[in-house]
Amino acid sequence: MTASFEIDSPIVFTTGTVGEPGHRVFYLQAQGDGLVVTLKVEKQQVGALAEYLSGLLADLPTVDEGNVPTLLELIGPVVPEWIVGTLKVAWDDLNDRMVLVAEELLTEEDVEAGTEPATASFRLNARAGWRASSSAPATSWRADVLRVHCAAARSTLKVTRALG
Repeated sequence: MTASFEIDSPIVFTTGTVGEPGHRVFYLQAQGDGLVVTLKVEKQQVGALAEYLSGLLADLPTVDEGNVPTLLELIGPVVPEWIVGTLKVAWDDLNDRMVLVAEELLTEEDVEAGTEPATASFRLNARAGWRASSSAPATSWRADVLRVHCAAARSTLKVTRALG
């Protein structure tokens, strides 16, 4: 059975790549609660996530650049726990935060055997001062829940929580 993870208010939430253009592997990584969780994702998942989170963050107050941590690179060694099949993003109005849940991509054999996918849940507190930068083109990824499946896109995402 593959491990599941839950990080409440990660210190760092970022994506990055390893490898040369044309052979890059994309990763999503969160650090918090004494853990560093690295998941392998597809390029389109990163692009759609960046676009969606940028839209949500656009409505929040701007964070002073001096309060933004500089640790935005992947923390090595970069070894993914598992491959992400589905990303779900929702806004939690009650707690004023974003919730991102990554679900493991299962093989056909796993599905036939009734295996439940591992999950990783990250709760990104909006009041803590989050900021995102994205090179994703403007699209209409505006919904309460976004489900993104594997494919290909052109973007990166950096989201950090201002400390202090």
